[in-house]
Amino acid sequence: MRRILAGALEQRGYTISEATTGDEAIALLREEHARWAQRWWRLQRETEQLTRRIEGRTNTIARVFDRVCD
Repeated sequence: MRRILAGALEQRGYTISEATTGDEAIALLREEHARWAQRWWRLQRETEQLTRRIEGRTNTIARVFDRVCD
């Protein structure tokens, strides 16, 4: 188990010392996972906002033209 955690941490750029316990390694990985989750949710919100803005602007000229012609 320790080797798996050490490998996962080393892949992410952490240095592993003998003093690092399994619990500390898990805490580091959890923190990293939480940061990525926050980033994903922020990007998801931004994408939804941009999609709504685009949908609101789509066919704007056509709608104005139809109102004028009616």
